[in-house]
Amino acid sequence: RKTTTSKKFVHMCSGKSILTPTSASFVTSGCTFTGTTKQRSLTMENQTVVQDHSTAHLVTNVFLTIFIPPITFIFALWFPFTYDPAAKNAYYVSASYVYDPINTRFDNSPWTYVTDYIICLWMTFGCVSMRNLGKKCPANNSRGIEVKNICNDTCILLGLYAVSVLAGGYCHQFFKGSEQMNSWVFRLLWTITVGSVTYAGTYIGLIGTSFLNILRINNEKICEKKRTNMKDVRSSLILTRWFWHAFGMYLTVMCAIGGMSFKRPAADIFIAGTSQFVPSVYAVVGAMLAFLQTKKEHRHFHSFPKYAIVLYITGFFLNTPLLPGYPMLLRSNLKLGTVNAIMHVTLSISWGMQFLAIYWYCNVNRSTKIKD
Repeated sequence: RKTTTSKKFVHMCSGKSILTPTSASFVTSGCTFTGTTKQRSLTMENQTVVQDHSTAHLVTNVFLTIFIPPITFIFALWFPFTYDPAAKNAYYVSASYVYDPINTRFDNSPWTYVTDYIICLWMTFGCVSMRNLGKKCPANNSRGIEVKNICNDTCILLGLYAVSVLAGGYCHQFFKGSEQMNSWVFRLLWTITVGSVTYAGTYIGLIGTSFLNILRINNEKICEKKRTNMKDVRSSLILTRWFWHAFGMYLTVMCAIGGMSFKRPAADIFIAGTSQFVPSVYAVVGAMLAFLQTKKEHRHFHSFPKYAIVLYITGFFLNTPLLPGYPMLLRSNLKLGTVNAIMHVTLSISWGMQFLAIYWYCNVNRSTKIKD
């Protein structure tokens, strides 16, 4: 029977040709398809875009893996002295884990180690809370998987914070004088203290990656709904999980070999914290884009409370004033233990904001029934 190509199309399946109206459903061996010629054309075009995106995505991530970690390390060592050059010779004297009684300053007062232990308890509570929430997140669709990833990555992030202050508090309490600080035990514990902060950048970045993946998934669903192609939602700049692990591993190795070690060990933490600049900006940008998406026509895809985003952004950047504030407080003739306590209170508030904001977001989206 003769048919016009505008009304019919030929579908090949299992060696058989089946004539089917373009607007109808058609069945082949074990599969059911529905669509029009235009839809099939868009699908083929989208598949090409996805293939191009996969290649671009891989190349971009390999390129960034080679350059971003060493650039971040150099930036972390350079940035603290841009606004206060005098601090370099006064407070950032390189040590490479070799300490002397003249230049070394390490506080052993309860103001330092007690506040460390308090932060450890606070972060442990956050870690357990995120872990329990992650278990309640149903990973029954692609968005649900990313929300669950945010829960689990935040759990590890808070766990690293807890380990850092626990090891740091122990060092401040029991290692007194440069002779004890030159032991291999102190070097191991202080490497854990600082290395936990450098590797925490990995999980900050992973949180940003999950937010951008949610954004990408939502855009893809919008394209499908509107019958449009996916050229406007290419996501080759979404950084992969292995990129962030390579990022954190490089900086932690630099920490372990003494690249972030100073005569005042507290300065090590500031350099390690500065290395979190790239993942923190990435995580904030990802969350902001997800938030802006909920403010437009796509609220039904996921929810991001406006107070949660304020808490989130503040939490990631509240520590920034500590970098210039540290030399200023030291010059104010305050006791070193008091200076450390002020720093620890700020850390506790900042990290607590990160925990509460992410917990709020994940709990809201765990309760929302989202369909792919």
